[in-house]
Amino acid sequence: MSFFVALFILVFALFFMFRDGPEAVRAVKHLFPFDRTIQEEMLFESKELIFASVRWPAGRGNPGLAGRTAFAIAGIHTPISGAW
Repeated sequence: MSFFVALFILVFALFFMFRDGPEAVRAVKHLFPFDRTIQEEMLFESKELIFASVRWPAGRGNPGLAGRTAFAIAGIHTPISGAW
């Protein structure tokens, strides 16, 4: 049951983020105590970081699987190692 509640909250939040995203970014810009050029650079770098972190796992395989495999080879027991 908690999965469906979390899914509903996620979809609900995403709806408003997509709908009001540009307005929210404009509102947040005014909270930064920096010059306009620095604000633009910070937002650009934040956007690039978010997109890179979201796209990297999809484009480069599964880093979680690589990490679990490395832990298994090293003999390090983790809570998820028994789930294989």
